[in-house]
Amino acid sequence: MTNPLTCLDKTTDVVDRGKELDVGYLKILKAFDSVNHRLLVVRLSAYKIAPGGCKWIKIFLTDRTVRMQTRGTMSNVGLPLSGVPQGAVLNSLLFFTCVNDLSVGLDSDCFLFTNGIKLIGPLTKECQLYRGDNRIAE
Repeated sequence: MTNPLTCLDKTTDVVDRGKELDVGYLKILKAFDSVNHRLLVVRLSAYKIAPGGCKWIKIFLTDRTVRMQTRGTMSNVGLPLSGVPQGAVLNSLLFFTCVNDLSVGLDSDCFLFTNGIKLIGPLTKECQLYRGDNRIAE
C-alpha cells in the first residue's frame, strides 16, 4: 500500500506547485519468467546474502525441470535458465532483487510494481521520462 500512496503524494506535490506532470508506464512482460538465474545470484551476493543462502536459492532455481503442453502434446523436459517457480513464496523478493536499482540515475521518480514501472516527474522541455525509459530498456 505504501507504493501507491507515495506515488499519489509525489503527483499531488507536483500539481500543487502549479507544474505540469509527466507520467510514463512501462510494462514488464512476463516479469517473473525473465529473471536470469546467474544475474540473480550475483545480485544476492552484492546484497550481502550469506553464501549458504545464495547457494540454496541457486539450487532452488536451477534444480528443477520444466515441460509444456500445447494442444495435448507434451514438450521435452528442459532445464530453465531464467524465471522463478510460480507459486513460490520468494517470487516477489527474487524479482525485486533484480530490478531494485532500475531507478538509479533517473531524473524522475520511479515506482516499481510486480508487473511494471511508473515514472513520474515535472514536465520539462526536455523529455526526462523518455530518457528514463531508454535507460531502463538498456
